[in-house]
Amino acid sequence: MNNGWIKLHRRILENPIVRKPKYITLWIVILLKANHKEKEMIWNNDVISVKSGQFITGRKELSRETGIPETTIERILKFLESRHQIRQHKTTKYRLITIVNWQEYQILDTKTDNKRTTNGQQTDTNKNDNKDNKEKKETPPHAKLSYLDNLPEDHLNEFHVKYHASKEKIKEKSHDLANWCRSEGKKKKNYRAFLLRIMNKDFEKRDLDSLKRIIFSREEVKENGTVKFKNVPNELFEVAKKHKLIQNKS
Repeated sequence: MNNGWIKLHRRILENPIVRKPKYITLWIVILLKANHKEKEMIWNNDVISVKSGQFITGRKELSRETGIPETTIERILKFLESRHQIRQHKTTKYRLITIVNWQEYQILDTKTDNKRTTNGQQTDTNKNDNKDNKEKKETPPHAKLSYLDNLPEDHLNEFHVKYHASKEKIKEKSHDLANWCRSEGKKKKNYRAFLLRIMNKDFEKRDLDSLKRIIFSREEVKENGTVKFKNVPNELFEVAKKHKLIQNKS
């Protein structure tokens, strides 16, 4: 367990836990303890298969390794689980922690790993020297499944305005799609476009009476008798027209 290394992306600085020492300490320990490949182990005379990105532990063990009180360990683990950074499976004998999207962030390049073993610091130096080129080639966030787990705040606000849906509803839909992709082994080139396509279908099917109330609450009748609708997003206006809610309106 003390051999090897993990990848730690600079994007971790955008995670709010970086400003809470106990949270970030436990998160890094979790990353370090996770298996890099699947293996079987014996725990309380049971043979357990532990996959990459998973590890067996307990609240007491994590407390002993980090110096963080057990009650705080439990609270932090629940927080990480609520943010879809980990999943937990607890039994009376052990706790199995799974890091969400482990494969996406920690897949090792065999050649790079071998070079690191023989060249050590030289590999790190070369990485830093070429960081500008690597950052230019970095996969855009919307091309990763993790996009659905943690929607950027600006995108969340955009969808909230666009679909007149609560942010909680949008997050729930996004998380459901992420779980579906994992369970079905589906990969998308653009997860933002995938989410928008599904949301267009789902929200178009929502209660038309509710949509009608939104549209007509913004109705404005001009002196010449024409009807206008103020501040109605084009997407909602098009849906209303499609369902003939405003077929006689202009």
